[in-house]
Parts: sequence; C-alpha cells; structure tokens
Amino acid sequence: MSSTPVANAMMPCFNVGSIVRCISCFDDVITGEVTAFDHSVKMLMLKCPRTGLDNTTAVGDQQKLCHMSIVNLSLCKEVEILEEAKPPASPETPARLNLSLLQQRLSHNLEQRRLFLKSCNPQASAVGQALYRYLSKHFSNKDLNWLGADIQVLQQVIIGSPYNASNIIVSDPGKSERLAQYLSRVIDKFLTQPGAQAMEDQQEK
Repeated sequence: MSSTPVANAMMPCFNVGSIVRCISCFDDVITGEVTAFDHSVKMLMLKCPRTGLDNTTAVGDQQKLCHMSIVNLSLCKEVEILEEAKPPASPETPARLNLSLLQQRLSHNLEQRRLFLKSCNPQASAVGQALYRYLSKHFSNKDLNWLGADIQVLQQVIIGSPYNASNIIVSDPGKSERLAQYLSRVIDKFLTQPGAQAMEDQQEK
C-alpha cells in the first residue's frame, strides 16, 4: 500500500487491475479498480462498485453492478494504491513460431520483388509493364521475358505495343493457337481493370 501526493512530480504508474483510492481537492473519496491510465494527461479510469441501490435490486446483482469514473489526478490531493494487481497465476506460453510458414512468406516476397524488378522496362510503356505484372499471375516468372518492348510468353507468343489482344503474334499457329486465345482473354480482362484504361489514354497522348 502506498500513498502519493499529486504535487509529487514522480507520478506512479498504475497497473490495470490495481485497487486505488483517490481524494480530490474537494475531499471526495473515489475507490475502484484501475481499467485504464494515461500518464501524459494524468487521467485515471476506475471501475467503482455502485452504492445506494434501491430495494428492488437483488443481492447478487448488487455485487455485479458498477460504474466507471474518470479521475483527473491533477485535481487530487492524494492518491493511494490499496492493492497492486496480481500477475496471472499461469502465464500463457508464447505460441511457437512457424518457421516453415515464415520461410514461405519470405520466399514469396522475394519472388514478388524479383518479378517487379523484371517487369520494369524503360523501352515499354506503363501499360506494357502493368500487363507484364498481370501476366505473372497466370505464368511463372521464367515463362515471361522482354524482347525489347515486346512481351514474350513461353517463347511461343509475343505481345507487342500497344499491348491489345490484336497485338498478339504467334510464331507457330498450329502449336500456339490455344495459348494465343487464352492470352487474348487475359489481355481483355486486364484492360477492364481500374486504371488500365487511364494508362492507355495517357499513352495515346
């Protein structure tokens, strides 16, 4: 139990769960359990048992009912800690780190970084670079390459500027026709994405 005049510059740190009694400058006594404390503004929130209940309140309910009081410690002439908060009887054991999952996330982030760097091509427009990144969701990084400003997919199909479905060039129609049709659908879907049309309009200016 400790009593601290508020005039003391060393304001104590109140732990949640501690029982505190405050005496205001008007000699009002407020006793309750600490639920929050802000040292910077010297505000203390206490959970106090309710008093003066009417006769219709059951005895069991009287023990449960309480009210919250916010105390400005700057307006208190005395603050007393009646009971310090007790530490938990059995502290929880920290969860074990999933190292395998962390490694997977690291590998994924590194792959995304490599992809972004590979998608940057000063010869290609912003639309072309954005399409390259969009295609990476459908193909692996090794399946996509730049040929100057053109995008090469699986070394079979080339997508030229301005990167519409009509700009698909097939090296072997008999072998790559299905891939070209698939890429055409992917490009059409890409061009409906928010921002894609704006980049196209900017490119045409």
